[in-house]
Amino acid sequence: MAKSAEKKSDEDGEIKVPRRSKKLLLILAVFLLMILGAGGYTGAAYYFNWPPFEVPEPSVEDLAAQKAAQEAKEAEMNRELYVKFNAPFAFNLMYSGRPHSASADLVLVVSGTKNEELAKKHLDLLSSTALTVLSEQSYEELLSPSGRERLRMKLLGTLRSKMTEIAKTPVVDQVLYSDFVMQ
Repeated sequence: MAKSAEKKSDEDGEIKVPRRSKKLLLILAVFLLMILGAGGYTGAAYYFNWPPFEVPEPSVEDLAAQKAAQEAKEAEMNRELYVKFNAPFAFNLMYSGRPHSASADLVLVVSGTKNEELAKKHLDLLSSTALTVLSEQSYEELLSPSGRERLRMKLLGTLRSKMTEIAKTPVVDQVLYSDFVMQ
């Protein structure tokens, strides 16, 4: 009977495909869809940084090292530096009609290398400004420690305002006396 069914199909001109080949096609189609799905996910994961292509976050040690390096850089930029004038300032003072001479050696305290460079660049201007302020003083005022302290504060204010005019930043943090002599 099976032979007669095969003959019928041959007589009709149709070729029958055995059931096995349909199962094979179905398995191949599923396998192909799985491969395309995996490839599509891989491409999307790479583009959108999904697992396994996600960017690893820095570890705690890396964050600590970065923070320490940043703090060291800030400390270097904000450390106090001393800028000394080229020569001591010699100026004359009057007291009771008698001339007196005075000498002051000044040191500027600045924060950071940028301010140090600015102070050194404009050192001649700062020197001229300081000499003008020193020459305006009276002998009586400078005899007492509080008078010298007022002079130091006046020098600081004048030098800061002059640097603010030129460099748009005060630059000078303190003015120190390294030597102060009056005769």
